[in-house]
This record gives sequence, C-alpha cells and structure tokens, in this order.
Amino acid sequence: MSAPSTPPSTSPAPPPPAGAAAAKVVLRFHAIGDAPILRRPVFRVSASQKFAAVAAFLRRELGLAPDASLFLYVNQAFAPAPDEIMHNLDRCFADAQDASGTRALRVHYCTTAAWG
Repeated sequence: MSAPSTPPSTSPAPPPPAGAAAAKVVLRFHAIGDAPILRRPVFRVSASQKFAAVAAFLRRELGLAPDASLFLYVNQAFAPAPDEIMHNLDRCFADAQDASGTRALRVHYCTTAAWG
C-alpha cells in the first residue's frame, strides 16, 4: 500500500512583505478608444491602497465627472475588483520591466467598455 497523499495547501495569498506600507507600485496608464490621454502616463501609488483609490485618482487626473463612465483593465485582460490591494496586483500581473527598465503594472482605461 502507498502512503496517503496530502491535499494541496489552500492557504490565502501571503501577506505583503514588511515595509509594504511604504512600498510603491508603478502604474503605466494607456488610453483606449476616445478616452483622454494623460500628459504623464506613469504614476506611483502606495502598495497598500485599494484599486478603487486608483480609479478615483485617474478620474480626477482626467477631469471626468463623478457620474461619467470609466473602465479600467489590467494588461488588457480583466477589470480588478475595487477592493483588490495594489500589492497583490503588482505581484501577480506587473511586467517584469517596461521600456525604461522599471517594473510596472499596465492599466488600460476607456470611457466605454472595451473587453469582457
């Protein structure tokens, strides 16, 4: 007889490393369709912030009205939940390096739904 196998671990994602509150996530914004283009597309945000804070920040930068639609996608693939922590998105989906040699999370934005 063989020994019983142990089930795979179903533990939650590891917590952010010590000092993550002071850590920053580099965001590179890309306009899609008729969305206004940012003068400066690269920003740094706290790794402990939620994605909803990024959406509110981008809305202010673009000068959009509070009731105007704004759709955000990570890597042209999915729209993160508003309560997703930026550290987790960066850890899982950031590009290893962009053209400038900096690790960055690509966030595409538009005023009409583009994907999914």
